[in-house]
Amino acid sequence: MSDLPVIYFEITDLCNHACFYCCKDFRGKPGLTMTEEQLDRLLALPKSALVISGGEPSLVRDRVYHVLEHADVRVTINTNLAGWTPGELAELAGKARLNISMPAMDRETYREITGADDFGKLLANLETASRDSLIGIVVHGKNRKDLPRHVAWLAVRGFRHFLLQPAYGSAAAREDFAASLAAIERVYAQNRQLDIRLMSPCGSARVPALHQCDAGTGRLIVLSTGDIV
Repeated sequence: MSDLPVIYFEITDLCNHACFYCCKDFRGKPGLTMTEEQLDRLLALPKSALVISGGEPSLVRDRVYHVLEHADVRVTINTNLAGWTPGELAELAGKARLNISMPAMDRETYREITGADDFGKLLANLETASRDSLIGIVVHGKNRKDLPRHVAWLAVRGFRHFLLQPAYGSAAAREDFAASLAAIERVYAQNRQLDIRLMSPCGSARVPALHQCDAGTGRLIVLSTGDIV
């Protein structure tokens, strides 16, 4: 394993969704996008990998392509997928891995969670997306009941890597955290053939975590302001 950190950075605050659990809601949404100069300074840092986050990176394609053109390490893009075209996704397949946020498996629940009407675009783009992509589902009272069907529906389509995490941040999300965590544990127990993980341990001894809290050591987190967490 490399001693160099993975750099996670918020390339923009702009987003085409308004998910109720998003951390931007309680951090504020100033609408900042990193400049090419900021990105160049970031790209010059010692690192083992890059993770582009947001906001939604597809809204600032030119900055994403700038990173991909100049990166000398592997790149991952966190995305809700709906903002790309199938052609762009085919082009990205050879350059970056996708972490895809898919908050619901039906149009009505999706709209209730995200406030967006682009569910059809998400479904179409899923057909193009690499099956090696990581599917992220934030679990809460609006989608918890459908979580087993949600994971099974995606698994039938060839996806096998899942990052599941109870929602937190809003008062409503905190209230049902335990129930959401229990639902994730049940899905994990029923689908051991799949690669299912939590983002962080968050109190579960059953489901493996993607990583421990290693901000500042194994991970360097850069906000859209250029501030380092």
